[in-house]
Amino acid sequence: MGAESRDVRNAQATRLLDWGFANYAAYRTEPKTLDKLHVLGGVKNDCSIGYGPFSAVLPKGDVGRVEIKTEIDENISAPIKIGDTV
Repeated sequence: MGAESRDVRNAQATRLLDWGFANYAAYRTEPKTLDKLHVLGGVKNDCSIGYGPFSAVLPKGDVGRVEIKTEIDENISAPIKIGDTV
């Protein structure tokens, strides 16, 4: 960081971390299973779908305003495997 000494560098790093923790927060979601999805041409007529955990660092004022929107294509054809985006 180009500081004059270790103490100056550590003080600057502490100020930077304090600023980050004061202004940003971690946003997390838990995994969730959604309604079953109709599948065309598969061995089964439907399959379970969901999403895994998600996390991001956001400005503190934005954490409470996060909206989860799920858009799913209604015309999904087999084969579908775990991890595919639908």
